[in-house]
Amino acid sequence: MRSNTLRSLLIVLLAWLAGCVPSLYMPSVQDAAPGTSLEELLRGREEYIQQCGSCHSLYIPGRFRESEWRSALDSMQPRAHIDDTAKARILHYILTGRAKDAPRD
Repeated sequence: MRSNTLRSLLIVLLAWLAGCVPSLYMPSVQDAAPGTSLEELLRGREEYIQQCGSCHSLYIPGRFRESEWRSALDSMQPRAHIDDTAKARILHYILTGRAKDAPRD
């Protein structure tokens, strides 16, 4: 019985997370600035979803200022076990998406 309850809970959680992901900014070729590839932006998106979304709700990039994102990533990096390279990719994805969402800075 307990196994069925846990399974049901997991299905609901996964469905909820899947519903959030499509609304996140999806980078395109036009977003890849010099020195950055589309693959890096897509990897940053995937890492954001996996690393950050595994513990809490995901936020669209335009939700916070650049300084707020930087601060949040700095504080979450040790807790989420994100290395410097992944952190840089996540931040780059978020800041690129911020510019497309609703810049506030």
